[in-house]
Parts: sequence; structure tokens; C-alpha cells
Amino acid sequence: MRMAMIRILAGVLAAVVVAACGARNPPQITVVNNSTSAVTDIILRGNGFSQIIEKIEPNSSKTVTVVPKGESSVSMEAVTPLKYVTAKDGGYIHRDGGYKVQITITKDGNIETSVHLDLAP
Repeated sequence: MRMAMIRILAGVLAAVVVAACGARNPPQITVVNNSTSAVTDIILRGNGFSQIIEKIEPNSSKTVTVVPKGESSVSMEAVTPLKYVTAKDGGYIHRDGGYKVQITITKDGNIETSVHLDLAP
């Protein structure tokens, strides 16, 4: 009887671990335009994906969902009135999801990035 109970508890624990590590929401990338002019021709790239955002108005943002092939870094190219901006390594994501990348174009046209992992299913 005791061994049967241990097996049941082990099975329940295994199911909980699988569910906790299982599929999460796909990675999301948010591009924030904190400049005073529109940003155009935004291209987000990574392992197995390329996503185009045509335009983001000043003090606005756009979020896209991507599905990389396994592990991936995120790169971005965009055109601002001040200069052509690039972010070669905007953060790490994985196709299993839960990753949220924010790429911010500052008022002076510089790039700031942050990556968060959302463990909620």
C-alpha cells in the first residue's frame, strides 16, 4: 500500500513538473519609440524568423509574437530621422516561450534592450 501511494505521488509530481516546464506563450518582442519622430522600416530578426514593422509613431510601441527555431538572439534595424539604428544582440529568446523582449529607441536615437522571462503558462 505504501509503495502504491509513493508511485501515485511520484506520478503527480512528474505531471506537475511537466506542466510547469511545458508550453508557454510564444516569445514577444515590443519595440518602443520614445523619440519625437516616427520610426520606420523596423526589421526584427532571429533564428528562423524575420518580422517587419512598417512604422511606429512617437511615444508609441508595437508588440509582435515570434517563433524562433530553438535558441535565438534578437536583432533590430530601423530608420529614424536622426540616423539608421541597429541592435545586433537585443536579447536571448527560446521557442519554448515565456520570453518578453523590449527594445526602446530613446529620444536621442540610441537603443536600450531588456529581456524578461514570464513563467506563467
